[in-house]
Amino acid sequence: MEERKWSDGIAQRGRQAWCLLIKGNIHHFDGKSIFGVVAITGSYYIKEGKWSRTEYRFVLAEGVRMISGYMGWESDSFLEGLAASVKYDRPEVESWSALAAVLGVSESAAREFFAGLSPATTLDAAERALGALG
Repeated sequence: MEERKWSDGIAQRGRQAWCLLIKGNIHHFDGKSIFGVVAITGSYYIKEGKWSRTEYRFVLAEGVRMISGYMGWESDSFLEGLAASVKYDRPEVESWSALAAVLGVSESAAREFFAGLSPATTLDAAERALGALG
């Protein structure tokens, strides 16, 4: 088990923070315990106007990986922010297979988690464009 901290505060330019917990499947951390994945040990709210935030302390279950960051600087997209967080070799994660590899999950798990969210729309459009090339 591993103790960690995370804050949901925004970054410069109003970029939203995000936190993913990965144990076979992808879980979005929203400040609540997730059975078998994470247990919240404490939280406190810091009131600072625009910069107000909640700081969380929690314990990850064995085998859980945490990836956190902010939406991207240039495009305010999750895929750009993820690339920066994991030091991906391109400015943005550009395919479903690359997303799955970066997160360390199967492509089907990545597709299931992001279904209907903006990363899925972006990656599906890229996939269609590449498919149209022949």
